[in-house]
Amino acid sequence: MARLQRPFTSEGAFSHSQRRIPINYVHNVDNIKSDTVTNERLVAPTQVVVHDISGEEAQYTLDVYGFQLLKHESQEKTFDDEKRIIKEYYKECEEVYKSV
Repeated sequence: MARLQRPFTSEGAFSHSQRRIPINYVHNVDNIKSDTVTNERLVAPTQVVVHDISGEEAQYTLDVYGFQLLKHESQEKTFDDEKRIIKEYYKECEEVYKSV
């Protein structure tokens, strides 16, 4: 099995296919007690290294890395009928998930 490259070169600099970007992690999700739906959350901006895996997508599988890239074009185009979405789109998604 191929191994991922280290996030830093030996000099500690980023390669051309790596970027350090801030990701907002939500804190204490389990402790949120409210009857009001809101998008306001306590977040902590955290610097993470993101790797460009272009051309290596097949190497990243769900079993090994916890994610996998799939190419799939949905039959649903408008997302304007909730009953159709539940009946057809959800079933389509389920079949895509099973294919992995």
